[in-house]
Amino acid sequence: MPYFDLILARIAAGDAALTAALGRHVHWGYWPEPPDPAAPDYPGAAEAMTRRICDAARVGPGMRVLDVGCGFGGTVASIDARFTGMDLVGVNIDPRQLDRARATVPASPGNAVRFIEADATRLPFPSGAFDAVVAVECIFHFPGRIAFLKEVRRVLTPGGRLAISDFVPHGPTLPLLVAAVPFFAPAVARVYGRGNTLCTPGLYRLMARLAGLRVVHDEDVTRHTLPTYPALTALQAHFGAHGPAFARATRNMELLARSGALRYRVLGFE
Repeated sequence: MPYFDLILARIAAGDAALTAALGRHVHWGYWPEPPDPAAPDYPGAAEAMTRRICDAARVGPGMRVLDVGCGFGGTVASIDARFTGMDLVGVNIDPRQLDRARATVPASPGNAVRFIEADATRLPFPSGAFDAVVAVECIFHFPGRIAFLKEVRRVLTPGGRLAISDFVPHGPTLPLLVAAVPFFAPAVARVYGRGNTLCTPGLYRLMARLAGLRVVHDEDVTRHTLPTYPALTALQAHFGAHGPAFARATRNMELLARSGALRYRVLGFE
């Protein structure tokens, strides 16, 4: 995705400020309360979002946990720091992200950490290999949600949980969102990559049933994510000539979020 190309280039160039903001978690933040506009704690908010998703998956000590679309390993690092007796695996399709994860996320004593290059819809693990699976803000990039959900059902132990975060359209505004796609999507795709953000809560429930899962947690956290947009837009200067495109894509997503057309949800499946 172009977004990761830009971030990796700035990290390689030694951009300390951008590395501090996006070098661990590369996803939207969760603010329980509105932040100080002059100094929003983006890394702290991104960590709070990670923990919220892990809590929805009921991640706890002594578990085997798979992080799909693991990015730079921030979610694995968070779990590793909080719990003991963990067997943690991160998978990603981009070897560059995995290289950073391997270099920056060592296992704590008593835990095991691995990072593996793999396709989310063809997971290279035996059935029942994990107690919990998380996928933080990445499912909309996968080739197919139903294929991913079926793979998760296969690799989860009975009673295991999956938790994800996703940009989910509000049902009544879906026609408006579909009509807006030609105007908003190209600018977003040029920066954040192509993705399908037209999966409604009802469609998620249907796909879960088809995959042998059921939705057990559905939380709309949109209002707690809104400070993400100005915080990200403020980073545009770090991207040089690409800064205006980055800011425009972020503002397009912000408009959809603030209009209520596109919600940010944390979903849990069992």
